[in-house]
Amino acid sequence: MQTCEVVVSTCAFGGGDNLYEPIGMSKASSQKVCYVAFWDEVTLATQEAEGS
Repeated sequence: MQTCEVVVSTCAFGGGDNLYEPIGMSKASSQKVCYVAFWDEVTLATQEAEGS
């Protein structure tokens, strides 16, 4: 993340939230912004079970 100009972070707990890729960002913007997500084990298992 040392090369990122902006870091966006989020977290999901309890298996109830989905993450979506940002849409409509220019290539230049996508090279400057890094996304980090933290999941608990329940959310990870739910996402894997749903094929995500």
